[in-house]
Amino acid sequence: MTTVIKNPMTSSDVAEFTNCARVKVTSCLLDSDFGDFDGSDEKLAFNSEAVTYRIRCYHGGDRAENKGHISLYINGNAGPEGDKIITFTIRIRGDVEIKTFRLIAANAFSLSLPKFISHNDVKKLFDKDSALTIECTATCQQI
Repeated sequence: MTTVIKNPMTSSDVAEFTNCARVKVTSCLLDSDFGDFDGSDEKLAFNSEAVTYRIRCYHGGDRAENKGHISLYINGNAGPEGDKIITFTIRIRGDVEIKTFRLIAANAFSLSLPKFISHNDVKKLFDKDSALTIECTATCQQI
């Protein structure tokens, strides 16, 4: 089960991203071949001592049909305590919109966003000399 919620960002949301997984993308990386990616460090989800996650950002798309887009994957491990609801909140720093995804996870999990944002939309948001930073938080809830 995945739910997508788009919300404008508020000032209280900024604090939520202080200990998040993040990846920077410079404009030159948008010309990368599909399949090339950068990954974040592994992070611990809020409200959990066991749920870990990281993001992988494919600058040129994860495969040929997604070229011209940034593909984003969230991979993690839900730990040994059984099924959990994990809420992921994703933003592009500097953009007012945040996206929220919820899933039920047990053991290893992966959330795939193959066309997270198009290169054209990135170019509208940021000038060619700035870096784009994608940030993601995870919050865990026992079922």
